[in-house]
Amino acid sequence: MNETRYIDTWIEGLEDEIKKALESELNGVTIDTFPEKPDEYYYKNKQGTVLVICRSGNYENQSKTRNKIQSLHLERLTIELTIGCFSRRGEHGALKLMNNCRRILSGKFFNGYTRIVPISWNLNGVYNNRVWEFVQTFEVDSMYSLGE
Repeated sequence: MNETRYIDTWIEGLEDEIKKALESELNGVTIDTFPEKPDEYYYKNKQGTVLVICRSGNYENQSKTRNKIQSLHLERLTIELTIGCFSRRGEHGALKLMNNCRRILSGKFFNGYTRIVPISWNLNGVYNNRVWEFVQTFEVDSMYSLGE
């Protein structure tokens, strides 16, 4: 697919598709985009929260002349899910929610992208002695080019 798209449209569209995929199977869980002001975010849902963000991307130079890049390919995007729960284990625990997110997203195709692949997870911290926060990382390759 060689259509030209703006990077913010790509990212917003991919984040929205990921949120829809999670919402379709995670009943009762809050699914949202990572907040603009994360320090002000407050976890409220006892069943858990998943925050979606496209954290980074790598470019591949597809063609260039002497001093000018003719086109770039946004090759690989890193997606992070921040998972917040009031317990680590159990029915509404962070580990179970993280496993469900991995199961839902692994191998899934989104429009204009290759299969999404789980890469890693880690404990981000325990906040206010009540919220376990984990970060789960996925990668996906784009099939879009940035135009000339």
